[in-house]
Amino acid sequence: MLTKKATDSLAIVVLSWTNRLKGIFLIPIILHALGLATYGAYVQVTTNVLILTGFAQLALGQAVLRYGSSVDEHETERLREIFWSPIIFSTIIALALCTTLFLAAGTLSHLFLGGKFKLAIAVAAPLIVSESIGSLLQIYLNSRRRLKQAAFFRFLKDILPYLAFAAAIYVWRTLTPGIVVMTATSWTVVAVMCLILGLEVGRPRFNWRVIRTYLRFSWPFAAMAITEGNLAAVPRLVVPYFLGARALGAFNIAYVLARFLAATDEPLLVYLNSHLPRLWDTGSRARAAFVWERCELYFLVLACLGVVMLADVLGPLLQLWFPQIVLALGQHMLLILTALGIFGLGYGLNELTWVAARLEERPLLILGSSVTALAVDVPLTLLLTHSYGLPGAAVAQAVTVVIVQMLLRKALALRPSGDFLSAFVKIVTAGTFTAAVLAIVPKNGLLTLAFWSMAAVATFGLLVHLSRAVTVGEISTLILRRKESP
Repeated sequence: MLTKKATDSLAIVVLSWTNRLKGIFLIPIILHALGLATYGAYVQVTTNVLILTGFAQLALGQAVLRYGSSVDEHETERLREIFWSPIIFSTIIALALCTTLFLAAGTLSHLFLGGKFKLAIAVAAPLIVSESIGSLLQIYLNSRRRLKQAAFFRFLKDILPYLAFAAAIYVWRTLTPGIVVMTATSWTVVAVMCLILGLEVGRPRFNWRVIRTYLRFSWPFAAMAITEGNLAAVPRLVVPYFLGARALGAFNIAYVLARFLAATDEPLLVYLNSHLPRLWDTGSRARAAFVWERCELYFLVLACLGVVMLADVLGPLLQLWFPQIVLALGQHMLLILTALGIFGLGYGLNELTWVAARLEERPLLILGSSVTALAVDVPLTLLLTHSYGLPGAAVAQAVTVVIVQMLLRKALALRPSGDFLSAFVKIVTAGTFTAAVLAIVPKNGLLTLAFWSMAAVATFGLLVHLSRAVTVGEISTLILRRKESP
């Protein structure tokens, strides 16, 4: 029987994964309505917003979560300050960045999109404001322990604008109306939630001392958030600069799947962040290390299977449904998909390793790892993309996360146990065997592809279970059942 914490985490994760999958499921509609090159332009337009939103937020939400969670409901004046002060401050910065992006639309259009889609870049600029305010509203709800409401609001904030965008481009068959509708929908959803919460806490109240306190706390997290946003943007800027929007459209489809592969660690992150601090603070550090290591293995199982499916199934699926993407990826498609699969695996491992860094209270190590990743990724992606095209861009992402993982483990002095190494070898062996078999079987139709995909999943799971690398019973005992869970 699942614990309440497990069911709450499951509800949050399901909504989060649904949000992440929206892009995958709606890609066929977007490609049909816009074509591959215009889809690539859409990716570049939204990347500009992604980069600037991090600068607008300055990780103030982390401070809201840290300080706001200790404020009682009857402390109305303090609640007003922790709600309104960050929103007002972030809105001012976001409006300045929105204006900057609007004015720079022409320059960005010439740099990345061959002088096209200037208007689309300009009308996307207000998304910086709505995204910044929306994130702060969500974190405020988290600080009040209204976790399901926060998850549901995030779900609506992310999915409704995207659905509106898909509907608009399906009707008008051009990018700019879709961006206009997306921006309007985003502002509407955020405005409604801001009004609801604003009526709860009272009229706006700004306190500069609150902002100063929050900024002193949040600056490492702000630097990390900005770095992480830029890290995700690097290939999405470098690829169109050297190879054009069409290449970016094809690359981004595989890149999105790789990022979703990394996101399979979310249930584990929720579990670890809920349980490990208590174990660590009570002195059960050996137990905490064991739980963290086992969760790392669980992620490796999911991620290894994901790499196999990305490399051996996505290619044939694209060949059946979207041959234009296969053509854009070129003859090295298998290398691109495999490298991005490794990138997704490594990125997820890095997020789990950051949990260990937080337990040891080393936020600067987390920040340093993000800065290092950006410092490695930018020149490497520029060099390899310029020299080798899309395969080079994909390999650069994989190499970056592997380097960061090695540096993190060295800095934290993480020594894998003998059981971990043994289980790791068994998982990799099972994945290699499954990938080899899946590569040679015929996949010349949708039904055949579906059959062999399900067979591959079953085979991999059976091999992992029979080898005792990870068993269902162990996962149930460690994570799901109240009596045996730590």
